[in-house]
Amino acid sequence: MKPALPFLTCPVSMQFAKGVKLLASATKNVLHVPSKLVCAFCKDQHPGRAEWCCHHCNGHSLCTTCSMNHRQAGHNITPLVQDVPQRSQCSNHVNVQANFLCSCGVRLCNNCVSLHAHGGNEAAHNRKSFGTLADLARQKLNSLKTAQHRDSLGIQKVAPTLAQNKKLVREMAQRARTAVASEVVELCNALMRRGNDIVTAIDMVEDAKLKQYSRTESDLKFAQDRLKKIEFFIDMATTSMPHDPPGIVSANVFAESAYNLFGSKWEQIQRGLEISQRTPNIQYFSDLPPIVNSLRTLGQLDVDGVVKTPSSATQRMLGCSV
Repeated sequence: MKPALPFLTCPVSMQFAKGVKLLASATKNVLHVPSKLVCAFCKDQHPGRAEWCCHHCNGHSLCTTCSMNHRQAGHNITPLVQDVPQRSQCSNHVNVQANFLCSCGVRLCNNCVSLHAHGGNEAAHNRKSFGTLADLARQKLNSLKTAQHRDSLGIQKVAPTLAQNKKLVREMAQRARTAVASEVVELCNALMRRGNDIVTAIDMVEDAKLKQYSRTESDLKFAQDRLKKIEFFIDMATTSMPHDPPGIVSANVFAESAYNLFGSKWEQIQRGLEISQRTPNIQYFSDLPPIVNSLRTLGQLDVDGVVKTPSSATQRMLGCSV
């Protein structure tokens, strides 16, 4: 009768595999790998919890009772690490220090390192000691610390410059705002002065026109009064001296002289009357639109050596980096 084939428990899936032919060096204490590491030398059905490690016996785990026999035999016995952080535990055993890291990401203790699948020739697993990885990590941490220290010194050097630049920005912006305010006041004053000049010119034109019309009205009144007086004198002469030929002759000489004098005055009055009879026209033609358009390009900003014209799209033009 053939002996029963051994059973092997997968440390990952905890499933039993039948008929696996194990190498002689790997047959001892690998037929059952529990989730918690137990003593490898207990003879009873319920082995004790592993508390010690025997380096003389290939690092096998020992309970406290079995460790006494190995200690008496002169073996090198060391206690297992208790309360191991979860990040440092073996992926297959609770509270057992992992000493190796596989390329597949599994953490392995000393007992699991020989049992972990090798992955075949195409994708062989690469196991590295956490001690070696820790040395590399310490080197990287030291490099990071050096880089951090260098960056920290750089930040400390930049901080005063940034503070000074912030102060300069505030001062220059305030000076620029003051200059703009002064320019706006100057423009407003110039605009008001120009407005006053235009209004004054309108007033002067109005006054001259009204005076001309008043003078023409006065001349017309004077002419009408003189004509009435000459007419009254002629009527009086013809009615009061009907039988006085010399008197009529004298009256005629006087009337003609008076009318001739009026005639020279009337020519002056007619020239003014001709002008006054024309339809007056006083209009103001505005030049404001081109001035407003020119104001849209008034003033420029020099931002870090780049000259830009502020507009309604100032924020979009300058960008958030300004």
